[in-house]
Amino acid sequence: MDVVDEFVERHIVALLEAEGVRVLGGNQKAADEALVRVEEIEAQMALVSDQWIDRKITQAQFDRQNARLLAQLEDQQAQLRSARPALGLEEFAGTNAGDAWENATVVEKRAVLKVLIDTAGLRIDIDKIGPGAFSAAGANPYEGIRVEWEQALESFSN
Repeated sequence: MDVVDEFVERHIVALLEAEGVRVLGGNQKAADEALVRVEEIEAQMALVSDQWIDRKITQAQFDRQNARLLAQLEDQQAQLRSARPALGLEEFAGTNAGDAWENATVVEKRAVLKVLIDTAGLRIDIDKIGPGAFSAAGANPYEGIRVEWEQALESFSN
């Protein structure tokens, strides 16, 4: 099992370093753009509120403008959420993925693997071990272990 664990973990870390930002939901440029837009909309909403408090607009005008801005805000917040890596998984994306993986708890590793399986099609195949089948004690201890990722630019397999 140690051979399998080491092989799989090495490939998971390599995949997270190369593709983790994209697969875990990250798109920094899109996140930055959505965040700027969220801040702009929140500023507009504050202005509309100030105008209503100062009695420069009617309740109906406030309601109409606030409803329009609220819809835009919700749309941009949804875009922001989808542009960021899955909650709590940010550290597993990019060049520090190896350190994050090494320091992660079993629960955190399972969460990462679940996301990789669900969103990227991560697949780990291990051939049978025993007489007449794959043996980890052979010349190539990794023969019979395959790690594939449908969404990656290339599959990592052996």
